[in-house]
Amino acid sequence: MSATQLDSSAYDTLSLAAVRAGRWIVARGVATLLVIGATACLVALVWLTPSNLSAAPLAIQLGSSAVGIGFVVAGVVGSRQRPSSAVGPLLVIGGFLYLLGRLQGADPPVVWLLASAANALWQGVVYYIAFSFPAGRLATRIDATFVVVGLVYTAVNNAFVLITSPTRVAPGITSDNPTFIPLDAGIVTTTRGVLFAAGIVLIVTGSTWLVRRWLAASPPLRRALTPVYLGMLAVSTVALTLRLALGIVAPSTDPGRIISIGLLVAFGLVPIGFLIGVLRARIARGAVADIVLSLGDVPSPRQLQAVLVTALGDPTLEVFTWSSERAAFTAVDGRIMQVPEEHEGRAVTVLEGDEPAAVIVHDAALLNDPGLVASVGAAVRIALANERLEATVTQQLAELAASRGRIIAAADQARQGIERDIHDGAQQRLLAVRMALRSAAKRLGEDGREALGVIDRELGEAVADLRELARGVHPAVLTERGLGAGLGALARHSHVPVTLDIDLPAQRLRTEIESAAYFIAAGAVANAQAHAAASAISIRARVRRGALELRIEDDGIGGAVEGSGSGITNMRDRAEAVGGRLAVTSPVGGPTVVSATLSISPA
Repeated sequence: MSATQLDSSAYDTLSLAAVRAGRWIVARGVATLLVIGATACLVALVWLTPSNLSAAPLAIQLGSSAVGIGFVVAGVVGSRQRPSSAVGPLLVIGGFLYLLGRLQGADPPVVWLLASAANALWQGVVYYIAFSFPAGRLATRIDATFVVVGLVYTAVNNAFVLITSPTRVAPGITSDNPTFIPLDAGIVTTTRGVLFAAGIVLIVTGSTWLVRRWLAASPPLRRALTPVYLGMLAVSTVALTLRLALGIVAPSTDPGRIISIGLLVAFGLVPIGFLIGVLRARIARGAVADIVLSLGDVPSPRQLQAVLVTALGDPTLEVFTWSSERAAFTAVDGRIMQVPEEHEGRAVTVLEGDEPAAVIVHDAALLNDPGLVASVGAAVRIALANERLEATVTQQLAELAASRGRIIAAADQARQGIERDIHDGAQQRLLAVRMALRSAAKRLGEDGREALGVIDRELGEAVADLRELARGVHPAVLTERGLGAGLGALARHSHVPVTLDIDLPAQRLRTEIESAAYFIAAGAVANAQAHAAASAISIRARVRRGALELRIEDDGIGGAVEGSGSGITNMRDRAEAVGGRLAVTSPVGGPTVVSATLSISPA
């Protein structure tokens, strides 16, 4: 269901109408301005119109205005923060009705009648908010019964006060009450007693029901209920005290000013409690960024669940993450889980993207703030996406490293094949031709032998060139006798004197390690001969702590920079292809040091 759609079956008639009104207020900025303007007009009307309230002390007048404004402000904020809840719009309506109700005692009599009706309806709205909070809809028949009985009682009680009060206290108007009906004193006394007792029963049973709900609530639901229920409890306590002390009277005509002020304060706690709940939700949403930080780059399912339990304050929360390998959701302990069905008190939030991401099974009370659940869901998606992205990148890097290793291994095998072909093919044929020429020279005269001698020398040089080429392609001694012998051959054929410091185990190293080390050394020696103007080179190779440590140093002019040629790049590729590291230091003026560390552990 999108944010703009309503599931009508989830609301009762009043809450559905309230939610639609609230969404209209939020969707149109001009509607919000109209609400603010209407509130200002009502406050001005209350202050400028002679009524029973205008005869009350200034503290009560100010308190009454503050209560009405507080309800409207809390309602507008609530409508914006929780557009799917009826509580916000009902607070706005309650604020309007409360301000209209302060006009009791005003002229003409129809205004007084409307004000009395508004006061009764306002108290009914308060009942509805109390028994529908925080979802904004009546969940049980008991809740609905309390609301209906409370509204009927308030209407009857206000009507009884209206027709049994012979005078008004409003200044500047006729003191007589035009709605007064001279009833028999016995009937008035009996009715007053019945209403008094009914009020006590309603207050006590309603408060008991709310306290019972609070005690039975889950931790997330209890946190949401507490601020508003404290306000309701204060209203009930003061109202009960008012009735026990003074009987059935209207707050605006109550001679017990202290109790009247206390009742206003209690009424004011209701919207304040609602705003506290909204503020808590905003703080919780603001803490979503901390969730991402707490999860780190690659959260484990157990870590993810622990962080969400803390962030949402729901110890019963469970997280099931999607396993692509097993094509199923798994619990934090690795067990395959079926996505549970929602039931009373438990909700299931499914996080989906290109593929299923996770399922969060949590207290249904968290859905009272859908923005919080959505924000947490977005944070979890980011964390899981990071995990999957890192896993993908890690896999791709591993595949890239393996691919590079295979390419270099294939190149080395090709080198060995070329070396064998040169040795066993062209070189052997040239040697055979040279021997045949020498044999023929013995049968020729002096001039013939001299001519064949020149050819023999040319063939000897060609054979030497082929042998040098074969060593450069892939020395046979490296394949047949290992790295130590290969480095020895490299030193013997170098034009610059090379000092060797070889400390290798008797057991041969892996072929790819020996090949990488040899060609790194060969590249460093070739660079020193061609570019460094070196007079001495040293090669040290030894195995320490499970790795082959190779160091080639020359006393040349230095200044070697990676990227200026392919030499250092080729050496680095060689090292990294077998999971090793290469470092080159070459300050201007020398020396140049090439260091490689190659793990000799099996890949």
